Formats: sequence, C-alpha cells, structure tokens
Amino acid sequence: MKRLSIIQLASIIAISVLFILSSCQQSGRKRDIEKIQSLEKQLERDVQSGELSNQHMFETAQAMKDYLLAYPDDTMHRAEYYKKAAMLFGQAQDWNQSIALIDTFISRYPQHEYAPELLHFKAFYIDEEGLKDLQQARINYLKFLDLYPDHELVKSVLFSLENLGKPAEEVLDSLIKQNRDSL
Repeated sequence: MKRLSIIQLASIIAISVLFILSSCQQSGRKRDIEKIQSLEKQLERDVQSGELSNQHMFETAQAMKDYLLAYPDDTMHRAEYYKKAAMLFGQAQDWNQSIALIDTFISRYPQHEYAPELLHFKAFYIDEEGLKDLQQARINYLKFLDLYPDHELVKSVLFSLENLGKPAEEVLDSLIKQNRDSL
C-alpha cells in the first residue's frame, strides 16, 4: 500500500475541515433564515390582531441585522433584509439603527432599486419622525434629487422640501386651500 506524503495528507485534512466548516455555516445560515421567517410570521399575526409590538419589530430587525453581519456574502437575502430591518427599526423608533443600515446599504449599493426608497425614508425619519433635524433632512432630500432625479418619489421629496419645518396643521391648511382654489 502506498503511503501518503505529508503534503497529500495535509491537503486531505484541509479539504475535510473546509467541508465541515462550510456545512456548519450552511446549517447556521438556514437556522438564522428560519428564525427570521418565524419572527416575520409573528409580526404578521401582530398586524392582524391590531397589536403591533415595538419589541417584535425590534427583535425581527435585529435578527436581520445580525444575519447581514454574519453572512455578508449572501446575495439572496441581503437587499431584502437591509430594507426590512431599516424600516422595522424606524417603525420601532430606533432611528439611529435604521439610518445606519440605510447609510450602509446606499454606500454599498447606490444603484440598487431599494436605494432611492431607503434614502427617502432616511430623510423622512430625520425630518418628520424622532430626529427633527431640518438641516440634515434638507441635505438628504437634496441628495435624493441629485442621485435619483427621475425617480417616482421626486414629487414627494419636492413636497417635503417645500414644507420642511412647517407644522402639520399649516401644511394641511395649505393643501386644503390649494384644493379649494383649483375647484
């Protein structure tokens, strides 16, 4: 019987270890995806019952974020998880995590179909929601117009820029007046 050289033996061991590690990562990946799917089903039940929980939104967003960090090479779920996690963190009023995910996604994938929508949400979160930073909101709305001048959300962005910093009642009164004047 022929003896294996040290190099051949080391190669066989290395290939075996890589195979085992790959199998473990695949099963971990599958387990993590199943966990996210289960959390999403819980959110659907929450919506149907009318009792949407910030805790469930946060847990689901965090599971997606953890997945993105653990499997950065995953092209199948990456965009979907970035978008959903950013939106869920926003809905759970964790603006900083939402904006950080949006920034990461846009810097890595500026031409992806989700990028304009996410940038719009970022500006909205900064403007309307928890952060109330008008200067940063303006910068992000203008960035949107610069990067995506032909996008379907341009009208919404222009409207937001025009009404930046105005109280909701004033914007509503203005819309009612415009509507009356057009009749």
